[in-house]
Amino acid sequence: MVTHSVYSRRGAALLIVLGVLVLTIGALTTLVRLATTVAIERETGHAIAIADDLILQIDGPINAWLEGADEVVLPPDVVAPVTHAFTHSWQNDGVSVRVDVTAIDQCGLIPLSARAGTTLRSTLPGDIAAVIAGWQPPRNVPLGIDLMRPRMPRSGEIPLFPAMTTGPVTSFGESADTTADDEVDAAETEMALAIGSVLATHNEGPRININTAPAALLQAAMRDARLGGTESILAARSAGRAPALPQAPSVPGRRGARIRRQPTARGLAIVSGSNAWAFRVDIEVDTISRSWWCVYQRESGRGSGGGSWRCVQRLVIVP
Repeated sequence: MVTHSVYSRRGAALLIVLGVLVLTIGALTTLVRLATTVAIERETGHAIAIADDLILQIDGPINAWLEGADEVVLPPDVVAPVTHAFTHSWQNDGVSVRVDVTAIDQCGLIPLSARAGTTLRSTLPGDIAAVIAGWQPPRNVPLGIDLMRPRMPRSGEIPLFPAMTTGPVTSFGESADTTADDEVDAAETEMALAIGSVLATHNEGPRININTAPAALLQAAMRDARLGGTESILAARSAGRAPALPQAPSVPGRRGARIRRQPTARGLAIVSGSNAWAFRVDIEVDTISRSWWCVYQRESGRGSGGGSWRCVQRLVIVP
């Protein structure tokens, strides 16, 4: 009986130990999962912090690109005044970082201020024209395409922000072309359907850039400005050359002098450069992706080159 009692107590003790081990293993498994989750969250938080820091430091590279922006000449058959600005990739403490920047010329887009019934407004795609029909910008609020969000179709067929383009990737100071023609064409096609690649929120004046505006918009602007020479402009762009700025008819000035007026009509100016560019900035840090919409305007200054560039708007692109 004593022996049976001893074995019973030993068996009970073993069962208790086994139960404790099961509970301990279960708790350890939970702790391991929690630690893994915390580590992932920390890594994710670190990646997000890097991406947020990078958008604040992107001004330098964008300003450097803008210094040569007036030399940008796009083919006349582009569906949107969009060009790949630059792509940089590098390693940061073992973390892969990539920055893609797409440039959209605000002076190659249809001005949001263009009134219904005008030639410029008539070039709007039907779906986008329906989105902005009757829309009036709110007072005392900075103008931006984010204000269009409440009017966007729920189907999501028309994106608010244009897609990014791809191009040569600069890595550790070396450039290698990794862009396929079909990728660029697909991106440009998608951009043609976005609000931000059709309508300009910061095209003051407004101005139409003969170097970047799509052919249909350029033709409409030239008609509104009552200017000829559209075909020569398109021919020059087809040949990859910067077209000559058309001149308004000469009119007699005082003392018989001949002066040339800037080609304008109804407040519209035909120009060979831009004073406003929008940028889509896409940043990937490890598995984290963040996107922003930034608008830069050139401040007025002396000389033909104007003043310095300044970021006047920065919006987060929400997927």
